[in-house]
Amino acid sequence: MIDRNFKKKLGSLLMVSLIFVVGLISAQSNLYYVVEGVWNEGEVEINKVGVEVSRIGLDNVLDPELEGYELAVFSLDGKEISSSFTIDNRAIREGFNESGTGIEGEIVFLDEVDFVVYLPYSDEGNKIVIFDGDKNEMSVFELDEFTKEKVVVSEDEGDVESGEIVESEGDGGFFWLFILVGLVVLVLVIYYIVRKRSE
Repeated sequence: MIDRNFKKKLGSLLMVSLIFVVGLISAQSNLYYVVEGVWNEGEVEINKVGVEVSRIGLDNVLDPELEGYELAVFSLDGKEISSSFTIDNRAIREGFNESGTGIEGEIVFLDEVDFVVYLPYSDEGNKIVIFDGDKNEMSVFELDEFTKEKVVVSEDEGDVESGEIVESEGDGGFFWLFILVGLVVLVLVIYYIVRKRSE
């Protein structure tokens, strides 16, 4: 028979493991600006900015074949956090042309595309600016509503609106779930081995 003290220790070990995993998940959460904009024949404009919580790193797409831009957030004292990105205006065209000939896999270049890019959040951020490759300012978005005191958690998960924080779903959640399941299985295996030895 397994004594009660061991059962208590086993239960405590499982509880500590759960708390440890939950703590790791919380510690891995990061805040990002989610910048939504439109590209129109080389002109770039920021339409909306949100704040998002993510347990995985949110990186921007960088394609060496496309024109590069720089996204930066500035604080009042001049501090800057920046990230490079590219905007892809290519699309695959399929169907039929005017003469009725079938089209398959033809690449066309769009005059206008929407884009979404990410930047690490700063509670001191004053404005977000997009620059072209020559450091020319293309679009500015003021961040008054994103001061530390005004950023709140959104109740509608997945809806990125100005001044709200939403949680991003990603593969990171499955990773931590896998670790949690592994810990539970480990504790059960230890329990089974000790019980067998006690019989």
